[in-house]
Amino acid sequence: MLISMDKIVNKACNEGYGIAAPNVFNQDMILAAFEAADEVKSPLILDCLGTTDLYAMGELTRFYSRKFPNVPVALNLDHGKTFEEAVEAIRAGFTSVMVD
Repeated sequence: MLISMDKIVNKACNEGYGIAAPNVFNQDMILAAFEAADEVKSPLILDCLGTTDLYAMGELTRFYSRKFPNVPVALNLDHGKTFEEAVEAIRAGFTSVMVD
């Protein structure tokens, strides 16, 4: 289930656990992250750099989110460089952006 970052982070803080946030660049990496999170019954933060195809990452994350409905997942633009990159990520369905 694709949800906002704050819901995942707040729950983890309140319950005292950490969350994996792998940088993913392709379908295989996204699938592996979902499989691992599902196996250990953990939420997941997927980090993507602006150099990846943000629309493809959004589509793939939504696809695997439907296949793994028990995995709460946030899709985060990691180390965004520009305002335009942040807007593109939001339009692609990212639930979090970091610009630095």
